Amino acid sequence: MKPADRSLLFEQQQAFYAGSVNRAVLALVPTRSVVLDIGCGDGSLDRALMVKGCEVYAVDVAPSAVAQASGRGVVAARCDVEEDALPFGSRRFDAIVLADVLEHLLQPERVLCKAVARLAPEGALIVSLPNVANWRIRLALLFGMFNYRPSGILDRTHLRFYTDRTAKELFRAVGLEVQDRSFVFNFPPLLGLVDLLYRLLAFCNRPFYRFTAFQLVYRLRPARSRPLDLSRSHS
Repeated sequence: MKPADRSLLFEQQQAFYAGSVNRAVLALVPTRSVVLDIGCGDGSLDRALMVKGCEVYAVDVAPSAVAQASGRGVVAARCDVEEDALPFGSRRFDAIVLADVLEHLLQPERVLCKAVARLAPEGALIVSLPNVANWRIRLALLFGMFNYRPSGILDRTHLRFYTDRTAKELFRAVGLEVQDRSFVFNFPPLLGLVDLLYRLLAFCNRPFYRFTAFQLVYRLRPARSRPLDLSRSHS
């Protein structure tokens, strides 16, 4: 896909993700850390990170997203992470966020390697992925349906689909290990309005996350057992 085409697709996505903050991602980013948000969207998450005292930098392939994030006070730059080197000089980051990004990429391994190369010594990657093994997708497949949609797990701009197992295989392939993990559940809207009830339902569903989670959220660090092959990053 040409960079201009990819930019247009992400421009179209802004309407669906505008104003959304993935609280599971937010919770895994340490307070007062230096953060790079890859695929920042309109900057809503970045603004929430700034409230946590974080120093935030952001990149996105869509010019409109960069403009929106900049309008929220975020230091933002346009970058096609599959083709370009990451900006902001030689700065290192305590946390690099890839929230709902890897599933849109042709070469997610390459982008992960680029990100790891910019981590501070004790830094971590925070990655969220849609869970294609969610029971709704399984049920639809049972009836022969795999219909793309404007947003969600079967977003029509997704190029790859992940389960918890295949996500871990991706991470291991580039020398990353899971340090922490969280889940996002998409219960019916009325239940989601009651925070305490959501927490209770999420607790009950946690043992069955492979089937019930809408998103899988990971905190990752380079595995100490073997070095990461940064030659794959081509940065």
